[in-house]
Amino acid sequence: MNNMAIWIVIGICVVYFLIFVLMQNNKKKQFQLQQKKSEEFRQNLKSGDYVITMSGIYGHINSIDGNKVSLEVAKGVYITMDIQSIMGKLNK
Repeated sequence: MNNMAIWIVIGICVVYFLIFVLMQNNKKKQFQLQQKKSEEFRQNLKSGDYVITMSGIYGHINSIDGNKVSLEVAKGVYITMDIQSIMGKLNK
């Protein structure tokens, strides 16, 4: 009887381990998919797009230079930000 209990415990541990490994792989795939979508979003940004930043600043993209984005937040007022800070594109 003692031998049977050991095999049951080993079986339960194996099942929990497999579930844990499968969940980690799924999370990794979801993270990679989100990273890919974010990169595609940033590559599709262009001058004139109306965007919101992660800090809640709204503005039109004036220019893009590598990782730097110049936003016009008011008439004649420009700020330079990192492209990673752009959260979304809005319709205006």
